[in-house]
Amino acid sequence: MHYNKKYLILQVRKKVVSLMSIDLLRQQAKWKETLKEIRQIMTNVEQEGFTNLKVGVKGRKTNGKLHCTHIVH
Repeated sequence: MHYNKKYLILQVRKKVVSLMSIDLLRQQAKWKETLKEIRQIMTNVEQEGFTNLKVGVKGRKTNGKLHCTHIVH
């Protein structure tokens, strides 16, 4: 299924923001499931041929997948 890259990245952003409201100690399963969903979206984006996952961060471009991983951890 082909999705617009911006749509998929927005979905990742929403999921990252949702992680901020999940209590990691009490809702570990939900946290893990959300991370799994984020990873799946990123894999889908790459499989759609979007191998250049550069995103703007503080005025510079960086690897989007690496950036998402950094934010979550």
